[in-house]
Amino acid sequence: MTLTSKDQSLSTTVDPRFNRWEGRLFGGLVLSAFLLYGIGSALVEEPIGLVLALANSVAVATVGVIGLRAVRPSGTSLGEDRGCRSGLPCGA
Repeated sequence: MTLTSKDQSLSTTVDPRFNRWEGRLFGGLVLSAFLLYGIGSALVEEPIGLVLALANSVAVATVGVIGLRAVRPSGTSLGEDRGCRSGLPCGA
């Protein structure tokens, strides 16, 4: 996918492992985390408040996993990518 403006062009590649449904899930979980935290903290005295706070923790952890998949280079581990760019043999 290439995004072009009048002054500069920005070329980006989309990781094939990151599907459209993951992007939508990511956005939905980010938005729901706000609601879960807000309502859960308001109902802290009720048992449902604890359930909502725990659900918030699960939502935030899932957002982190999906976000890591989105930013990690495809086909390499994080250390391999840095080694290749720093002049070291790839995979060292």
